[in-house]
Amino acid sequence: LFVVGLSIEAISDEQLHAFVSRKTAPGYSGPRVMTTGLRGFSRHPNLIGFVMYWCGFALISGAWYFCLGVVLAFVIFFAVQVIPALEFHMRTKYGQEWEAYVARTPVWIPHPFCRKTEVTME
Repeated sequence: LFVVGLSIEAISDEQLHAFVSRKTAPGYSGPRVMTTGLRGFSRHPNLIGFVMYWCGFALISGAWYFCLGVVLAFVIFFAVQVIPALEFHMRTKYGQEWEAYVARTPVWIPHPFCRKTEVTME
């Protein structure tokens, strides 16, 4: 769980960095919102990885209550504060492009029925 979570967060962050680098290059005319790679399955895959590796760390330590604390902290901090603020910012900045992405991609946990378009890994 720890290694998978850490890998998801690292891959997600690297994909976002590569997208931003392309998007800010002179002459770029593609989409302004990243909808490929892991972000084709979840709008916040780096947060999935974050919670997974902290839960993995908790399980390795043998303290189940630590894992419960991580999940509660996620719900309180990320789900109540961070994600809504980020979603508002993205909606304000990218408008219809963001709304189209929101309509086809779950906010956090991917599921088999969430995809309405094909996902490409970039």
